[in-house]
Amino acid sequence: KGSAAWASELREHVAGLLPDYMVPSAYVVLERLPLTPNGKLDRRGLPSPVYGGSVGGRAPRTPQEEILCGLFAEVLGVGGVGIDDNFFELGGHSLLATRLLSRLRASLDVEVSIRSLFEAPTVAGLAKNLAISSTTHSDLEVLLPLRTGGRLPPLFCIHPAVGLSWSYSRLLAHIPGEHPIYGLQARELAQGRAFHRDIAKMAADYLSVIRDVQPTGPYKLLGWSFGGLVAHAMATRLQAAGETVSLLAFLDSYPIGRLNGSTGPGDHKIPSGHAIDEMVLSIWGGRSRDGRIAEAEFENVQKACWNNMRIASTFSPEQFKGDLVLFVAAQSHLQPPLELWRPYVAGNIHVHQVECTHDTMLDELPAATIGELLADELEKQRVATEPRIQWRTK
Repeated sequence: KGSAAWASELREHVAGLLPDYMVPSAYVVLERLPLTPNGKLDRRGLPSPVYGGSVGGRAPRTPQEEILCGLFAEVLGVGGVGIDDNFFELGGHSLLATRLLSRLRASLDVEVSIRSLFEAPTVAGLAKNLAISSTTHSDLEVLLPLRTGGRLPPLFCIHPAVGLSWSYSRLLAHIPGEHPIYGLQARELAQGRAFHRDIAKMAADYLSVIRDVQPTGPYKLLGWSFGGLVAHAMATRLQAAGETVSLLAFLDSYPIGRLNGSTGPGDHKIPSGHAIDEMVLSIWGGRSRDGRIAEAEFENVQKACWNNMRIASTFSPEQFKGDLVLFVAAQSHLQPPLELWRPYVAGNIHVHQVECTHDTMLDELPAATIGELLADELEKQRVATEPRIQWRTK
């Protein structure tokens, strides 16, 4: 029997045993597993999965849905897409999303924000929004809803120095759908001026935003580079207010600005204008100055980056009373400067080495590793906090 038919039957079998969010998006048939010389699984030798639409999914019902299905398949490089297939679960991410939005504009003459795609990542949902939506939301607003569904407490992701949180979309395919995910983005992006004078004020501002979404704890915070400093300040402020922070996680973030003369990945010295341009473009991705956005928007991203790099050097952390989960960019450090966090973390620092550089933490492969480890951590917390049935014996 062909591998495609075998994968189809396997998916149907797994779907009958597991909740939807745990059903894999792709299956790869191998004659044998690759092994290292020591006889262990060689993860690097595993082929990348080829994503495809769901088996037996609903077909397009309207000409617009048919066009959208075709565009999804074209951008994702898959054979076919049903109207209920999730763009991000099929391997989509923020860079592919910008490509899809460009194709939507050219094919349907509609302007769709990346935020709209996060809120409705299926063909059916997106077509419905295009038909009934009369309001638009900016992709640069301070709160970016990456995934709003789910019954468990959300994960809030704080932007790196460039101010954008689009890259966190790569985690969506790896963290179960029961967890809502939101990005926090720099206010300069929409307002065009330096807004926060220090990280403490930024943390207070972002807390007012996330508490509109989640009024009480436990809170879960994730920050990349500069975002880790802000997440730490948010966590200590929440604890001071009597709230619980159940997860504090950083992507290669260190308070290096407090160490005189320090250099290296994550260093918060203000770089040159050219370096900031390169940083902005690397995160901004395909949505650069190509006519897709106004020059003023790109300049606002530059302003946010300048301000964030400046205030990072003034960061004065309090002590967080709990554990820290730290993902280290293994290719950027011979020895990560963990000692810089130890005075400001009362609990344990759990370190995960990720094969990437500081600037590629949320590229496809490292994001998959990080997402899976975060999913494990979130599952441990869910099990630990679930009510337990107490049995009494006579």
